Parts: sequence; C-alpha cells; structure tokens
Amino acid sequence: MLCLSIFVAIITIRTTEQDDANCSRLFECGQFKIGYPFWGLSRPAYCGLPAFRLRCGIGETPMIGISGIPLKILRIDEFSRTLTLLREGYGGLLCLPTQTITLASDLFDYAPDTQFVVLFYDCPPPSVWIQLPASIGRLNCNGGSGDYFLLSEHLLGGFEDSVRIWLESCRNRVSMPANRTELGRSSPPPTSVERLAAAMNHGFGLRWTRDYDGACVNCTKSGGVCGFSERAARFFACYCAGQAYAADCLALSSASPPEKQLGETGTIFLFFSSSSRAR
Repeated sequence: MLCLSIFVAIITIRTTEQDDANCSRLFECGQFKIGYPFWGLSRPAYCGLPAFRLRCGIGETPMIGISGIPLKILRIDEFSRTLTLLREGYGGLLCLPTQTITLASDLFDYAPDTQFVVLFYDCPPPSVWIQLPASIGRLNCNGGSGDYFLLSEHLLGGFEDSVRIWLESCRNRVSMPANRTELGRSSPPPTSVERLAAAMNHGFGLRWTRDYDGACVNCTKSGGVCGFSERAARFFACYCAGQAYAADCLALSSASPPEKQLGETGTIFLFFSSSSRAR
C-alpha cells in the first residue's frame, strides 16, 4: 500500500487588505495633508502615481521633484488641481538656477497666469550701438557683469535683430516660471533684481492635467481607497475589501471574481513523503 502525505507551507502572501489601510493614510507635512494621486512618507508608492511622490523638507515644507529639480510646495488647491511651487534653494537668488524645468506634457501643465522670466548668463558685453530695451535688466552674479534677465519670454520676438543675436551669444539661458499677477503688481513692472526676486518668491502655478480625482471620487463613493497599479487602465486601482479593482467597489457584487492587481505571489513549499507496506 502506498501512502502519500503532503505538507504545504505558505510563506508571506501579501493581500491588499494592508494596501487598503496604507492608502487610507494621507501624506502629512506641516500644515499640508493630501491623498491621491500623491504619495510619500507613510503613503507607499502603490497609493499614488510615480510622478507625484512628495517628501517633507526642512521646516516641514512638502517637496516634489520635476525633471530632476526639487521644488517647494507653497500651496495645494485640490479643486483646481494646482500646485504653487518655488525652486528649492532659490530664496530670491536669480543667479542660482542653471536648468530650465521640463514638464511631462501628459502629467503637468503651467497655470494660465504663468509668465516666463528669462535669465541669460555669461553674456559678452553688448556693442556700443546696441541699445538694451527697458525690459532687460542686469544681474550681478559672482561679481560679474555679463548676466541679464528679461521680464517676459514673449518679448524676444519684438526685439531688433542685433539685440536677439547678442542674447543668443550668451553661454547659458534659463526660463524661470513666475506668477504674472505678482510681476505686474508694481507699476512700472520690476526692473531691478530685488523687485523681480520679490515677485518670483511668490512661486508659480502648476496643474496636474488629468482628472485623476474623478476616478478616485467614484472609488471612494463605492467604499474603496484609491491607489496605483501598473496593470490597470490609466494605472488606477481601487482597493476594496482586500482586492484591487480597475474602477470602483461595485464590482464586488459581480458574479465574476475580481483580479488581484497588486498582490504579491507567495512562496509555497511542497514536501512529499511516501511509504510502501506489503500485505
């Protein structure tokens, strides 16, 4: 007679019940409390979209990184899906930025009241016959005299050819987003470094372009918690009673079983033993 015994040991199968609890937490930093599509600190990566990672900086100021540039978050308006941002370490120093912020067009867009100030570094002295427009001011970076700023990028097209050619000869050019309203508060507009820096310290607006919150509202109304899944449409996952769904928890009443989108496969050990006895 052949006896077969099987011992099964199941090691660490993660269910989404823990995901439900984790994604119910908000990202908290100072006075800021924010949920989906953001994540960070006690909110794991599967609770928000990859590009929306936040960290808590010095002075309990939330930070977000865009195109590798760390940005301070001054305000968050969830209704208009707008962030008010300021470059970290900027502090009014127009000599600091050396890289233009590049946005992922499918994720972010500048707010309508954004105006771009252009910084020109290491420029040759302008020829005596070049008369600089009033909208171009001089910076004083590292004690030099070859750095300038232009109040608005769109003014470039109206300059004389000699001015444009001279600006193109500068070694570095950086476009800095600023709030148009703050730049225009003083009359005439700021032409000194101090006044320009004060206006730019108010930050600039950035909107997340997709209506991620719309999908999240449907999920939460059905009793779920919003999160992220690489396998789901638009990378959205709705955590419901230990399962991940593509839209909301209404699928719980469906006859077909849900698909676990974010579960991790556990390790299963099977031990076989056999014995043979003669009659």
